[in-house]
Amino acid sequence: MTENELLNELAKEYYVSPIEPDEITAEMLADSLNIGTRAAQLKLQKMVKAGRLTCRKAKDGHNHDIVAYKKKELT
Repeated sequence: MTENELLNELAKEYYVSPIEPDEITAEMLADSLNIGTRAAQLKLQKMVKAGRLTCRKAKDGHNHDIVAYKKKELT
């Protein structure tokens, strides 16, 4: 494996995609409910534990790491 091949492989593995239109952040929920961001995080984490939402690491519009939540798809 060449250096470039290894770099490309690692770049694909560690790429974090931007937030999608069907996802929200704790900050978005906090703004919507007029509550603190930490309270919104706790509500969202509780919903993830209950199996109602999924979460993943994403990038916001400023290329900062965030946690994105979305409704769990039924299988």
